[in-house]
Amino acid sequence: MNSFEMEESNDKQLLLAQKFSSFVNSHKSFYFTEDEYEDIIEYFKLHNNKELYYKSIIAANNQYPYNQEFKYFQIEYFLENKQYSEAQEYLQKSLGCLFDEKNKIYYQAAIFYCTGHQDNAEALIKSTGIEGIDDFGEFYTELGELFMDIKRYDLAIKAFSSAYLENHEYERLCDIFDASFEDIETFKEANSFDFLTEKLPFDANVWLKKYEYCLSIFDYEKALEALDFSLALSPDEYLELKKVALLVYLERYSEAIKLFEQLNHDIRDEDETLYCDEFYVVSFAYFKLKQFEKAEYYAMEDLRLNKLESNATAILLSDIYVKTGKRAKAKNILFDLLKKEEENIDILFRLSEIYEIEGNMNKAIEMMLKLLKNDSSDVNNFLRLANLYFQINLLSKAIRTLEESSNIEPTNANIHYSLAAYYLLQNKKDLSVKHLNYALNLSPSKFHTLLDIFPEALQIEEIRTCFHKNNLRI
Repeated sequence: MNSFEMEESNDKQLLLAQKFSSFVNSHKSFYFTEDEYEDIIEYFKLHNNKELYYKSIIAANNQYPYNQEFKYFQIEYFLENKQYSEAQEYLQKSLGCLFDEKNKIYYQAAIFYCTGHQDNAEALIKSTGIEGIDDFGEFYTELGELFMDIKRYDLAIKAFSSAYLENHEYERLCDIFDASFEDIETFKEANSFDFLTEKLPFDANVWLKKYEYCLSIFDYEKALEALDFSLALSPDEYLELKKVALLVYLERYSEAIKLFEQLNHDIRDEDETLYCDEFYVVSFAYFKLKQFEKAEYYAMEDLRLNKLESNATAILLSDIYVKTGKRAKAKNILFDLLKKEEENIDILFRLSEIYEIEGNMNKAIEMMLKLLKNDSSDVNNFLRLANLYFQINLLSKAIRTLEESSNIEPTNANIHYSLAAYYLLQNKKDLSVKHLNYALNLSPSKFHTLLDIFPEALQIEEIRTCFHKNNLRI
């Protein structure tokens, strides 16, 4: 179906749905063809209008009592709304109208799954002599698709897992991945693949898909474990390179570099593009290990080989240049990026840091003001701006900046410790004590924030009293 036909079809569904809704609301009699009812039912389901979805199913069944599809809609409605006893009762009443033996088994099995009787479902499906079920893998796949449709992702995973056990089709692993991702809170521990890894511990594809899922939910420890199993069962140089990235994500930089250098020696000459995808993480690992020359080399290689410009790599290269004293080069990179992304807060933050290192506080402040104009959600950026004002003795501006940030995050202890310090520097002891008391109640362990700004604060009697009243001995 091309885009025009799709749009025309959507318009037709909308008009039919509006017409049906109008008839229902006015309590007038109406008539629709079977195809029109299918469009109406599909529309209300798609738009999550449960009331009219249900009413359209009832109307369709009343007008066409021998239409099997409408009876299936009714059963699926009950399943979706967890009305399992109603689904079972309706299925029993409709058996005389259901001529497809496979669908009788299909919906009965679905009800068994939904009510926690998976063993009964398995026994029913595998019963001998049932017509229409000649491919159990396909049957389980269809069940999985039904469960996806009614948002029972836990059951979809079970059905797709059973399907994979039958035919080992890689697509079923992808289905398990998708079902897990739909219910990521339930499956954040990646336990959706545990059934198959226990049943098929020597299946490299199962471990590989588990690795991909763990990676997608940022569970790097389990991703590494799954990837190691997959590699042990089916060695693959490309996946070895993915392991390099995982080790970097886990901050195991030395291990990552050791593995990379071994792979570099083994396969670089065979296919340079095979492993250029990991140049960024390799550069980052060298950077963290303070091997800046190699970090610069692989960042440059990444920019050379990846034809699409990589902003992340360019920003990393600017960080490398800052560490090696090449601040002019770093600024050139960042300003080139800023031409394309004027609101990029990472770029603005780094430029502010460079200007601060160079002692150009006005430019450092300018960058932070631009950053906060684009994104004022992170109070740490307000704290940084206040500190820049403090360094050039603009205490009133530092205080106004932090008072503004306290409206965003009123329980941030560092804000109040900083305000206590700045007010103290203005000799406004009452305001200083007020903020210090509040900060100490929020987080007494962060008191060093005050002393970092004003080391002599403890020489002031009011401050010492404040600490003592809060049972803090310094």
